[in-house]
Amino acid sequence: MYEVVSSGMLELGGVNTLASGALLTVLSGNSSKLRIHGGDELELVNNGEIALHCSTELQQLGDGPALLSGHGTISLGVAGTGMTKLTGDAPFNGGQNLGFINGPGHTIRGAGSMYTDLVNQGEVIAENGYLVVSYPFHLSGTGNVQVNNEGWLDWWGDLSAHDFTMDATGRLWPNFSTPTLVLSGNFSFAQTDEHQWLADGKAARHSMTLQSRDGARQTLEIGGMDYGEDITGFNGYGAPNFDLSILTVSGTSTRVQLVDAVDNGNRSGQNEALYAWTLEVATGATLDLNCLSLYTWYNGAVHRVTDGDGHLFGGGEIIDTCGQSHHNLSPIMMLLLR
Repeated sequence: MYEVVSSGMLELGGVNTLASGALLTVLSGNSSKLRIHGGDELELVNNGEIALHCSTELQQLGDGPALLSGHGTISLGVAGTGMTKLTGDAPFNGGQNLGFINGPGHTIRGAGSMYTDLVNQGEVIAENGYLVVSYPFHLSGTGNVQVNNEGWLDWWGDLSAHDFTMDATGRLWPNFSTPTLVLSGNFSFAQTDEHQWLADGKAARHSMTLQSRDGARQTLEIGGMDYGEDITGFNGYGAPNFDLSILTVSGTSTRVQLVDAVDNGNRSGQNEALYAWTLEVATGATLDLNCLSLYTWYNGAVHRVTDGDGHLFGGGEIIDTCGQSHHNLSPIMMLLLR
């Protein structure tokens, strides 16, 4: 293992490689930057670790985004005080300022603030503080996102990923009036405190979308207390309950399955449940209840959704397979929280 330590400006041009076992540390300081610059072909092949202390910056300068490839890790906010920043200077293209592409197998983790668009094809992990996607930038792509180890994920608009998972200590903090989460994989959370799932548990203030495009069955973890057909199951009428505002399943040959794989503290001798104010299952789509309870508001009352109810909620199929497996399916699922 070898280590390089920088306390000022470190500039990299073109294609650069950090070997396996190598550690590059950028120490705190107002002028401490790791700058990747040049023309339209910028790449950092990172098979080691780049540790950015607080009050440092990873900066892209050039005509195109910088590709962060390899199987290494960039760690943000490792030590000190202040904010670690990701900034980009790529020309705006269709409203994007695309500074970085986080390539397959590469990981960005920690706490900091993004002042550029980031396309994630690897792993992004918010941990040990706030990871902020600053206005008007976006975190997008087909990689995975995790919120772990006292991490807070703060974003303002659309955020897309493959799988999205949160441990018991993670928090979501979308700070725009209609932030949207778009997933091409599964959604799972391990929180047992509803206030950690969304900002102060106020689900009705936010929008989320889960959307799968990879042809595999999509699963949505549910975690609410099952109050039956009682309005107390909805936040605002009762305590926060991991409830949703709008659940929409759409797209031809789409199949979405509810799961209760994690005990979110609301089982009380029975499976947990999902309450969604509005439900729509569009023609051609299928929602699989999987022997679990889903409640929605229908015809002026709380309604428990059952097998065959599709004609009530958009004309798609609502089925209850009770855990049967499904193969070669192409799902698209939209989950909206407003």
